[in-house]
Amino acid sequence: MKSSGLSEWSYHSVSTDSNSKKGVKLSQNTILRYNITIGRRVWLRSSCTAIYVDNTWYSSDDNTLPLTGISYTSGFDPNLGDYRDFQLSYDLVRDGIHTTIVGHIRDWYGASGISFHLDTGDQIMTNIVPLDMDHVRTVFPSFCIEQMDQNDQRGYFTFEEEMSGDDGKHAGWWNSSSKVIRSGIQGGHVVLFNLTQQGEGDILVLSSFSQFMATSLSQTNNNILEFGVIGSMLSISANYIHAMMVFLCIKCKKALPIGNDSFWIDLFTQAHYWGLILYEQDWLDRQTIDFLPTRTDINLGRQWLISMGEAADKIGLNIQYCMSLPRHILSALQIPRVTQARTSPDYAVHLDGKGQQWTIGISSMFADANGLAPFRDVFWSTSLQPGSPYKPNAEEVLSEREILIATLSTRPVSPGDAINYTNAQHIMKCCREDGLILKPDRPLTMINRLVSDWAFHDGVSQGELYSTRTNM
Repeated sequence: MKSSGLSEWSYHSVSTDSNSKKGVKLSQNTILRYNITIGRRVWLRSSCTAIYVDNTWYSSDDNTLPLTGISYTSGFDPNLGDYRDFQLSYDLVRDGIHTTIVGHIRDWYGASGISFHLDTGDQIMTNIVPLDMDHVRTVFPSFCIEQMDQNDQRGYFTFEEEMSGDDGKHAGWWNSSSKVIRSGIQGGHVVLFNLTQQGEGDILVLSSFSQFMATSLSQTNNNILEFGVIGSMLSISANYIHAMMVFLCIKCKKALPIGNDSFWIDLFTQAHYWGLILYEQDWLDRQTIDFLPTRTDINLGRQWLISMGEAADKIGLNIQYCMSLPRHILSALQIPRVTQARTSPDYAVHLDGKGQQWTIGISSMFADANGLAPFRDVFWSTSLQPGSPYKPNAEEVLSEREILIATLSTRPVSPGDAINYTNAQHIMKCCREDGLILKPDRPLTMINRLVSDWAFHDGVSQGELYSTRTNM
């Protein structure tokens, strides 16, 4: 390991050579700053490192959390391979007791990404007066939301709220007037890209990399994007580590992109006896946001989902997530039994004329990128169904489109007709005579150009144009 004091360390680039396409640059005057660059262009400039403990903020900006050392070493991860690890050490002093807080910046040789890990030290970090659940109580990393100059034409899109982030997804220009993160607890990852390349060029994806149920991105009033532990969490255990990944795609040709074990075992055993093969966990958003313990206990959310998944694995059931926030979709990376997720609002939204419920091209990108098949809810196969509970004269004007979208989504084709109103001839176009659905190899998703146009026009959709792929 090589180590250097602050007076000796002035500059280092994580890039291995001057022509490298990606990199982190560390520059230190009084306060260390780091930039993320693509080529020679700075894409993200850092802000401060901070922690809220004992109802008090400690920050590198005002030197209440001073940077005391910078070092670097190398390491190996069995999944991602070799990396270089830059360690930023901060000194937290409370009542005369020193705690070392360490921020790690890891540059991965074999992966197009840079990860940020914060180790909060060997002391428990508690608060009596918590922050709210839309902000964070640890800050590392943090980046300025800004337009660098007149030639900087970058856009973003992000997922937010339920149905795998579909309900609150939004897009726009990346500048200081943009409200990128509207709700920390309901928010998800951010995709940042060059609008002049129309979604086919350089892309950054900013996402949680661990502790998905306990960490968030949030945005401050002065337009700083911060990552850390959810503000309402009362206690951070000793030696707690959370991580965020900045994934870099250079000249991309593809767009995106308290659990109780005995309770779950008993429930799934009975369900399996009844003949159930798929369990749907609904209302994930409300169970996370409205249940006080899941937003104040740092381990509870993850424990709940993991316990559910482990029980399903023992019994042999698969799980579908519904009303899921982006954090639930990311958590499913650690739960193989979660195989699919709702990516659309309820079909009633469509029948009541409040929205186009079938437009799942963007949310399907998120689900597919995490190994989950998108589910678009039920639909009518017959246009008129008298006596329905929806608005008077509710009508499905394009039932064949509904069936097509469901088929190409790669997950269940689920007619929701009233008795005696099912159009079997239409529905059977989705499958063979034996019922095998004729689905593609990849779900139907939005093309890159229209995602770019969505951001360019400040979140106003420019239409729906999807693509998929099948290998014969």
